[in-house]
Amino acid sequence: ILKCGDRTGDKAPMAYVELVDRPRGTEAEAVADE
Repeated sequence: ILKCGDRTGDKAPMAYVELVDRPRGTEAEAVADE
């Protein structure tokens, strides 16, 4: 989450929200190795 200042009209705070996805195979491979 990155805050990017206030909106010009009503001074409401704004932020960028970045959704990051992780690979699905990582957890399944770790369980299979055990």
